[in-house]
Amino acid sequence: GSQSLTVELQQMDTLKSTMDDVDGAMMLGEDSIGKRYDSMDVKLKLILAAIPDTGKSELHNTIVRFSAIKDNYAMVLKDYPVLSYDVDQEKEDVKVLNQALLGHEVPADVFESRYHKERADLAMLKKRIETINYSTYAMEQDYKRTSEALNPLYNKLKK
Repeated sequence: GSQSLTVELQQMDTLKSTMDDVDGAMMLGEDSIGKRYDSMDVKLKLILAAIPDTGKSELHNTIVRFSAIKDNYAMVLKDYPVLSYDVDQEKEDVKVLNQALLGHEVPADVFESRYHKERADLAMLKKRIETINYSTYAMEQDYKRTSEALNPLYNKLKK
C-alpha cells in the first residue's frame, strides 16, 4: 500500500543521501596526488643520481622516508581508479532502484532486499574511501617535513 511506499521512498532518500556522501568523499584529488607523485619521482631521481651513497646520514633517513611516501602515493593512484569505477557503478545501481521504485516496478520484498544490499555496498565503499583518504592525509605532515628537508638540495642540484 501507500504506507509501505512512503517508507520505501524514505529509505530511497537515505540511500541517495548516503550515495552523495560517498561521492563527495571521493573528491580527494587524484590529479594533485598524481602531480605530487611525479614531482617526488623527479626529485628523488636527481638526488640519488647526484649522491648515490648517502651512508647512514640524516639525508639517507629523509630519502628513505620520502621514497616510502612516494610508494604510498603510487598505491593510492593504483587503487583510486578502481574505487572511482566502483562508486560510479553504485551510483547507477541506486539510480536504477530509485527509478524502479518511482515507476512502481519493484515489489516490496525485492525492494527491501535491494535496499539492504545497496546500504551494505555503500558502507563498504565509504570505508574504502576513508582508508585511502586517511592514508593520504596521514602522510601529509611527513611529506611536508621531508619535502622541506630535500627541496634545498634538489634546487641546488638542478641548476
